[in-house]
Amino acid sequence: MKDLIGEKKLFTNKIIDKRQLKGLMSDIFNKYGNSKCTYVADKLKFLGFRYATQAGISLNIEDLRVPNTKKENIQSSEVYIDQVEEFFARADITSVDRFRFVIDKWSSVSDKIKDEVVKYFVKTDPFNPIYMMAFSGARGNLSQVRQLIGMRGLMADPQGQLIGLPIKSNFREGLTVTEYIISSYGARKGIVDTALRTADSGYLTRRLVDVAQDIIVRSFDCGTKQGTTVKTTPIIALQGRTILSNLYDKSGNLILAKNSQIDQLAIYQINKNNIKTLQIRSSITCQLNHSVCQLCYGWNLATRKIIDLGEAVGILAAQSIGEPGTQLTMRTFHTGGTFMGTLSDSIYSFSSGRVRLVGEKKKFKPERFSQGEWNVKLKKPAVLELEIFDGRLASLALPLNTSLSFNKNGVLVKANQVIAKPPLEEVRGSEQVTKRISSDKQGSVAFDNLLITEKEDKNDNITQIAQTQGFVWVCLSNVLTIPSNTLLQVQKDDILKKNKCVVKSTISNTFSGFYSGKSKLNLSEILLASYLLVDTLIVRKNDTLALSSPSLVNTYNLFLTKKSFYFFNQCIGESILETGFKSRSGRVKIENPSLESLPKKSLNNTSFTIHLIPEYYFDNIQISADIFVRAGEFVEKGTELFSGTFAKEAGIVDIIEVGELAFDLVLRPGFLADASFKSIFSKLNKRIIPAPEEFSSFSNFNENQYIYVDQLIFDEGNQSFLVSPVESFTVPSERELIFNDRHKNIGFEKPFAIFEKFTCLVNDGDILKDIEQNGMILSHLILEVFLPEGSFNAKINFQALDSESYALVFDVYEKLDANFGFNNRDNIRKQKLLHDQQYIYASSKSFESQLLSKENSVVNLIESTSSSRRLICLAKKSDHQIFSNTCDTPKDFKRGNFVRRGDRFLNNFSIQAAGQITMMPTSFQQNYNSLVLQRAKPYLIAKNSILKAKNGYLIRKNDLIALLTYEIAKTEDIIQGLPRVEEILEARPPKSKAIIATIPGYVSVIRNLSENSQASEDISTILIQNSSGLREIYKIPKLRKIVKSGDFVELGARLTDGQPDLKDLLQITFNFYRKIIKLSNYLSAIKSFRQLQILLISEIQNVYKSQGVDISNKHIEIIVRQMTTKVIVEDSGGTTLVPGELVDLEKIRRINAIASHHNFEKASYTPTLLGITKASLSTDSFISAASFQETARVLTKAAVEGKKDWLKGLKENVIVGRLIPAGTGYKENYIKTTFKRDVISENIEMDELVLDKRLANLR
Repeated sequence: MKDLIGEKKLFTNKIIDKRQLKGLMSDIFNKYGNSKCTYVADKLKFLGFRYATQAGISLNIEDLRVPNTKKENIQSSEVYIDQVEEFFARADITSVDRFRFVIDKWSSVSDKIKDEVVKYFVKTDPFNPIYMMAFSGARGNLSQVRQLIGMRGLMADPQGQLIGLPIKSNFREGLTVTEYIISSYGARKGIVDTALRTADSGYLTRRLVDVAQDIIVRSFDCGTKQGTTVKTTPIIALQGRTILSNLYDKSGNLILAKNSQIDQLAIYQINKNNIKTLQIRSSITCQLNHSVCQLCYGWNLATRKIIDLGEAVGILAAQSIGEPGTQLTMRTFHTGGTFMGTLSDSIYSFSSGRVRLVGEKKKFKPERFSQGEWNVKLKKPAVLELEIFDGRLASLALPLNTSLSFNKNGVLVKANQVIAKPPLEEVRGSEQVTKRISSDKQGSVAFDNLLITEKEDKNDNITQIAQTQGFVWVCLSNVLTIPSNTLLQVQKDDILKKNKCVVKSTISNTFSGFYSGKSKLNLSEILLASYLLVDTLIVRKNDTLALSSPSLVNTYNLFLTKKSFYFFNQCIGESILETGFKSRSGRVKIENPSLESLPKKSLNNTSFTIHLIPEYYFDNIQISADIFVRAGEFVEKGTELFSGTFAKEAGIVDIIEVGELAFDLVLRPGFLADASFKSIFSKLNKRIIPAPEEFSSFSNFNENQYIYVDQLIFDEGNQSFLVSPVESFTVPSERELIFNDRHKNIGFEKPFAIFEKFTCLVNDGDILKDIEQNGMILSHLILEVFLPEGSFNAKINFQALDSESYALVFDVYEKLDANFGFNNRDNIRKQKLLHDQQYIYASSKSFESQLLSKENSVVNLIESTSSSRRLICLAKKSDHQIFSNTCDTPKDFKRGNFVRRGDRFLNNFSIQAAGQITMMPTSFQQNYNSLVLQRAKPYLIAKNSILKAKNGYLIRKNDLIALLTYEIAKTEDIIQGLPRVEEILEARPPKSKAIIATIPGYVSVIRNLSENSQASEDISTILIQNSSGLREIYKIPKLRKIVKSGDFVELGARLTDGQPDLKDLLQITFNFYRKIIKLSNYLSAIKSFRQLQILLISEIQNVYKSQGVDISNKHIEIIVRQMTTKVIVEDSGGTTLVPGELVDLEKIRRINAIASHHNFEKASYTPTLLGITKASLSTDSFISAASFQETARVLTKAAVEGKKDWLKGLKENVIVGRLIPAGTGYKENYIKTTFKRDVISENIEMDELVLDKRLANLR
């Protein structure tokens, strides 16, 4: 090592882990190059193998040692959670606060146990295999160790939301059943992420490669005078970049010459001279088209030397961006969906002492914040001091908006006590969530200390908003729903005994009929009408019923097995219809044209005719068989066709090959009609016709016989006709059976109909080889029911005629429900008012139902908001609590007041119930001096909550009380990361679009006081103006506003939360420079592109940096450059361009320069942002685009346009089989393509574009 390092010796007397070893190898590589670095790496490898072999590290179950302090930490946390539950029961906090307290506590405990695990290993077993593997970086990480022997902790569900129940066990101890179910969320999340997100990341890499594959280093210097200004922190990020202009120190000495690369020595000089910003060259300002020069790109990070000519930096950039996506996808699997991090980190006192804020003397005013704590929030940065009892003094600088757990100086704190909580970091991101607060009790609603304002929207809907924090009480009682058309039997404040009638209801029938008393008590029926199916007979055959009728074509097997039915178009029987065809095989022709278009097995309502052209089929005859006929030969009856098979009729022979070793033979029977019949057949337009009179002499043709005519031409040129006899069957149209009304008192039309319908099982042109097996016509009996809306029922009865035959009877009933409108759990008394088989007239009273009180109670409230909703509130004895001997009750305990659980009397007696103080009803009274509470459940309502419950109204269990809006920190992993990167690179509009400033200037919030328009509190009016006199007014949602009066906003800055639409941002900046600043079309496009490029780079870096992934800006710059090179032609002017055409910005600049040189009108255009997919399809190479997506469209478009592909990229050269123009295939002609300014180009001198101050710290 001494010989290697030379005069400078390195000495490290501590354990070197993976990170430090990485840094050591990096330093050696930077200083001594590749060969010496390789030598050291080999030495370290053998050193590691040697000691790993000697140690014999293996994982044993006994090595999984759980810290002893875990049980104590879990118990203290459970005590804290119990206190939080008590606070929630008292309504000191909201349900949102309770969830946050629980999450925050378990997160801190999980982290604390993790720290205890590390301390335990360091103190007791530093050579533990798990500790050595995880902390050396060899295998595993701290998160996995924590789950193995610490506490698995909180889990995130598939939507990324936290589950409030933590997993207290670890894998060493084993999980309980509940913990296992919760843990399965993370396991499933990991499996799904690994499968799906790996594919997404791979596809992203493919698109990136496609969009940048033609970017190759083709020149040393493009000659640009443009660059970007960046901050020098972190300075290591600028290593390898090229300086744009000479860099001097404060004394004027040259530090770095123009076009030099920033190396280690330059970094040292920059830090020494405290230089804050630098101007560097960048790929986005390189003036080479479809390539980049060496100076603009800078170092090759792999060799730490300037990039070589011919290097495919586009491929390098695509893989550098796409590979971390795959890497991060796998990370989710390793952590198993566990929630990493806490909602808010806490600051603990390391020792006992007194705390104070420096410079503050007064008592601080506490405020209630989003987590439910009454804390002090710092309005400005401050210094916190801890005075320890031994005289030592410790101080800590606190940022703005830090929450303090004390409200005055000099408060005594204990060691490890939380004294402050810093604000949530903005980089974590937060989102607004609406929490539904539902009632878990039923009763009456009462507001306490709530100031309510009502707002009316455009649809006249009124919303109640809580202006102050207060309580909503639900006074416990039994809430009953009163059905419509019932009579209320009680009034408010009535005292009811058990089984006292509250509501009375009578049930009446609609139509006259016979009352059926055989039904259940709750449900009875009235026979309204009965119908007999006439001229039908039903006979039992074995286990089936067969129906026949003179009105029907066929006999049917019935499917009816139940007496009741509610079906529409129900098939109650079916059967095969016999056609009477003598032939067993042949071809089918259907004469009805309308049926030919119908699908097979569809019901037909009209008549149609089926023709069968007889044919004989002989299948799979082996080629070795003796064949005695030829294809197309006419044979007589009895002719031997092939070995042992003879023709049953005269006809034409067809031979069909079905393979190399077999064939099919078809005999088409008929006779040959010579040319003398041509005059007859030529007049016909159909092949199937009735037999002409001329055929009457033929013995095989009957009267009204159909024939099939096929024209034949023989080898000798003779023309003949094959005339074949045809068998026909006409399928009738649908038929309806007749009902006889045995007795009819019904008030609507006949509710039944039975139709006989037919289904054709064959299609026109089908070949049937076995008609007996297949069948051709299927007939159905279709029962249609036409019952009107209401409580009606229909039944089928079989009336016995003798022991083996039946008649079919259909009955119609009206149902009467005694429970109509009541809940089955209600206490209902029912009484029948009719006798069995009694004839009753319409509107007769059939039932009387009474809703009874289940126990002694008092009528508290009767609510009637509408005719369809009526509620009654009955307070039971169990809904009250009596406190005796309360003569020393505090004065503020008055009737109507609310008391909460834990409130105390003067005698220090604590009330263990919550409710409203009320007078004791006579039936409950035991002691006139007793305090009676009607039990109630309080709900804390935060400020600005939306109230859904109304004061003085009744509420049912699970009804909505209020909507709380609050902010939560997102629990992000690559599931959120990859889609965000894809959203940016594909230039998709964001889900939550931000409103952005169209001009730079100062913000003023305007209050609308117009008399004609009501001032809306949901909308803020913002005015932006600047010293140039520019003014712009914006209407934005008040809750989304992120700016305030006096703020200065840049062009394109966000005024609301959400993400800016990148395409809108580009258009806004272009319009500003073009129409307001009055720059040229080209300069406006360039400046708007530059501003958008900086934002794109920043957004992509933010996503990867949030996951701990480090990507050099030079890779992202190349991809972003490909997305921001096209413009859309608006007006072609005097050029040959077409409006709407996509053109490169530099190409249209040259075209306009030529047009200006020849005194033609220039083309006008507007810049556009292309996603990587569209950019790949819009490339100049149609071969590359066609190999990516939409191959047919791309090639067709290129062919129509007569496009040429100059084979400049890698893909198109690979596809056509040429050597790629990169690496060793780099040609001399590419070296000659160094940038030269066009003689006729515009005289463009662009000022240096300075980055937005918020984004200037990019690499």
